[in-house]
Amino acid sequence: MNTFNCRSPFIVEVNGAANQIASRVAINIYDVTGTTTLASYTLKKTMFSPTQRINYYNISPYCYDVLFGNYQGDNCIKVEVLKFYTDSSNVEHSISDNYYYVTLGFSLYAREPNGGTEYLHNHILYRPNQNYYTNVIKTEKINYFRNDYAAYGVPQIEFLLETITYKYRLRYYTYSLGELIEQFENLPVTGGVNYYGKPMNNGYSAFNDGNSFEIQISPIAGTTSWTAIFKAELTPICETKYKPLKLQYLNRYGGMQDFYFFKNNNQSIEVKSSNYNTNTFFTYPIYQNTLVGQTRVYNKNGKHTIKGNTGWISEDYNEFIEDIMLSEWLLLFYEDKGTIWNAAVTLKDSSMQFKTHLNEKVINYELTFEVANSIINNVV
Repeated sequence: MNTFNCRSPFIVEVNGAANQIASRVAINIYDVTGTTTLASYTLKKTMFSPTQRINYYNISPYCYDVLFGNYQGDNCIKVEVLKFYTDSSNVEHSISDNYYYVTLGFSLYAREPNGGTEYLHNHILYRPNQNYYTNVIKTEKINYFRNDYAAYGVPQIEFLLETITYKYRLRYYTYSLGELIEQFENLPVTGGVNYYGKPMNNGYSAFNDGNSFEIQISPIAGTTSWTAIFKAELTPICETKYKPLKLQYLNRYGGMQDFYFFKNNNQSIEVKSSNYNTNTFFTYPIYQNTLVGQTRVYNKNGKHTIKGNTGWISEDYNEFIEDIMLSEWLLLFYEDKGTIWNAAVTLKDSSMQFKTHLNEKVINYELTFEVANSIINNVV
């Protein structure tokens, strides 16, 4: 399965023949199932010089425009790339037809081999769950809210699976009244690539007791053994003093991820307007109305600002904070006047010092979000 993150460049090379004088790339963008066409583009270039005939195209911006512009919760698209070259006789030739699965993630310039284009952590669009160099699967420790805030939901996980040579299943260890209950969910084998968004819990019946979650893989033929490629331990937290926040954000892999603020949070309002001085005379020197005033206000509107605290967390959360700072899509769940709201927000913090237990002893992050909509509807 070919994949790449479209917030970083992805270069397509057209190197047809020694007599290549021009090239063309056709890009067809579909939904993840490949059944609905979302956009099509044609890119053309001529050779740079007689000694530099190869052409390069960065197709990430076209994928980004479609994926982010049509974002409705599906974090992946299927992209077909067709390459052509024109020879010195002005005859066009077809080279190849490649398919890619593209996410709204980004690769790290200095930390990942080949710009990160070949690595999507087993195509699980979540935080790193595997050490590249030791191939050891690490168990994620995830805290979430108890039934007091069931409207916030259970943490989700999104992933891409290729079911041509492998099959997959989900394994739940649900704790109910102190008893461990093991359940499995087999994912369909379609002979292609499937995109999933799954809760890491098999239902709310054991919401308050926590559970463990695994994604397991097995060859379709030749064996019945299963190997875990992702593990998570979910622990419900009962926060009795503060009204918690839940933040959903697109992480570096292009997957939607949940982040929780368990401790004190507060809301504020910021109002902006413009002023002008008006004529207050009715008939000089008689004022029209002294209660109106000389200064008038117009275009007054405001935005809500919400500040949240994580509570005491481990250094592992520094990567979460980095992803939140770099994310272009943030959705905040919060309680206001007894009602649970969710709203698109922007992060007001532009810098953050990463904390360590060595320096700070205990780690708490405070982030400030601004609701991305004006309070007064001013949409024309």
